[in-house]
Amino acid sequence: ACAACTIDTLTWGLDGGLVCTRDLSSLAPCTSFTHRRVAAACDPIDLTCSNTVAACESSPSDAIVLTDVNAALAHPDVLGALAVAPVLYGTDPRAFDGSIFYVDVGGARIEVGPCADASCSDVPAGVRALETLLERLTTQELSRGECATVFGGP
Repeated sequence: ACAACTIDTLTWGLDGGLVCTRDLSSLAPCTSFTHRRVAAACDPIDLTCSNTVAACESSPSDAIVLTDVNAALAHPDVLGALAVAPVLYGTDPRAFDGSIFYVDVGGARIEVGPCADASCSDVPAGVRALETLLERLTTQELSRGECATVFGGP
């Protein structure tokens, strides 16, 4: 069956670093994707766009859809991380102008920094898979619809 909504509102992006702007993406129940670029350390115009993410199988067949996001959120590693949130996996380089990836699910925040060891064993596979999926979803949505117009497409 195809779930038409996410479990809760998700927000994700990079946190930290001395950057001019900060980008963040969100997916609100049910299929509303929003991407924002806001001024951080300089004064550009803030930009926002919205697209509708397909709920179920879509064309092209490799497109990320809502059921993919829900499956990633239901992974035991992600459920475990949400249960103990806020939680940081990897290392936190923000004190040295680095950044970390974060995802906020209904107020529960998971942060993923660079791996502390070469094997990345300190970042659960399901959490890393969610990070990768959400980054791919942002790339996908920035290349289509209103977001392609606002942010210049691929």
